[in-house]
Amino acid sequence: MIFIPPSVVLGCMAFMGYLFEADRTNYLYILLYSFLFGFILPIAFFVFLMKRSKVSDVDARIKEERTIPYLFGISLLIIGAWIFHTMNINGYSFALWISFLIGNVSLLTINRFWKISAHAMGVGMIAGAFAAVNVAYIPALAVIVLVIGWARLKLKCHTFSQVFAGASLGIIISFTNINLMNNV
Repeated sequence: MIFIPPSVVLGCMAFMGYLFEADRTNYLYILLYSFLFGFILPIAFFVFLMKRSKVSDVDARIKEERTIPYLFGISLLIIGAWIFHTMNINGYSFALWISFLIGNVSLLTINRFWKISAHAMGVGMIAGAFAAVNVAYIPALAVIVLVIGWARLKLKCHTFSQVFAGASLGIIISFTNINLMNNV
């Protein structure tokens, strides 16, 4: 439960902002908006859907039940992107937020045809993002990706290919996006 996708968004944004945001006021806003648009509102909406029986369990094991939460999450990420753009936050944090947006659009698209692991994608995004800024993070991140991947398999929420695809896609999206956006 620690590595649910909203926790990944909040934790990553907090750490990336801490590392690269020179303006401490902007850093506090990164925390605030990440908490609101990346953590609290997605969780509250998911709980609301569960209470309305639109989602059958906390893992949303039925892929068709994931569409509405993904659309809601994408909407929140777009709002957050606009806010962060107007604030002119550091490039790494902005690139990370855009990576989460691209990741959620990818999840929504893939989910129409096949169930992919959003948890594995989330920790893959952590790995890709922080590997892009400092390769020294890779060993610790590899352990996190392997542990979360194993947990998703152990809980029988996903197959190996769904976990592998999620982690790989997350790594590729964030690593590529952070390198592209910060080398322009």
